[in-house]
Amino acid sequence: MKKRITAAMLAAVMTAALLSGCGSNKEEAAVSESSSAAEVSSVSEASSVSEVSSVSEEEEVVLRTFGTEEKDAFEFRMKNSTGMEIKALSFGVYPVEEFPESLIPAGEDAVAKDEEVVVFWKAPEEADSEAAPDEFEITPEYQLQLTFEDDTQKVIHGFPLEDMKECEICLEDEVAFLKYESTSSHEMVNSKEYELAVVRLEEEARAQAEAEELARQQAEAEAAAQAQAEAEAAAAAQAAAEAEAARAQAEAEAAAAAAAGGGEGGQQSNDDNGCIGDDGDFYP
Repeated sequence: MKKRITAAMLAAVMTAALLSGCGSNKEEAAVSESSSAAEVSSVSEASSVSEVSSVSEEEEVVLRTFGTEEKDAFEFRMKNSTGMEIKALSFGVYPVEEFPESLIPAGEDAVAKDEEVVVFWKAPEEADSEAAPDEFEITPEYQLQLTFEDDTQKVIHGFPLEDMKECEICLEDEVAFLKYESTSSHEMVNSKEYELAVVRLEEEARAQAEAEELARQQAEAEAAAQAQAEAEAAAAAQAAAEAEAARAQAEAEAAAAAAAGGGEGGQQSNDDNGCIGDDGDFYP
């Protein structure tokens, strides 16, 4: 009987120990899982902090600024995607006879390739827009002259300062143009076709002006040649008239001289035919 009780008690103790051991393992597993989760959370938070710090550092990049920030001044962000350094930026109002000084001060580094800058520019009060070609909806009121590192210059004829905040300046097919998002329509705009059209119109106008100038010079040359011919003809006629007058005068003088000579000869002949003596009598 005692053996049965003792065996039962040992079984109970072993069961309790086993249960106690299982419970300890579960607690250790729970602690381990909690620790791993905490480590993962810590790593995740550290990574997030690092990313935020990196973004913050990128946002803290200060862009160079050209122009003066003042009331009513246009402000825009510009990226140089021309593939060349830009050493001068000069705005003008259409039609531009001569662009003013560059917004980039003397001695300042040029705008490098792919560099972004902030530009301020205030239009003169007398600015007055003109009509653009019908097929384009870009006003040519504001124009930007670019001077590159090799001293070549390009003009962006339609610069929509009132309809943009950021732009990209590009250079293709011998024209400079803009890429930007319209603040009014929120559509992306590429002004390359407009600039090509402006260049084409300028070339046609230049060719017409040259043709007109050539025609004017030719007309002037023909008029001058005609005037010269008329002057030479008039001079020849004058010379002929003067020669004729001189000949006539010479003939008249010769005739007068001949007449005068004939009268003197007749008088001498009379003198030879007779004489008057001292006594007054005539002797044949």
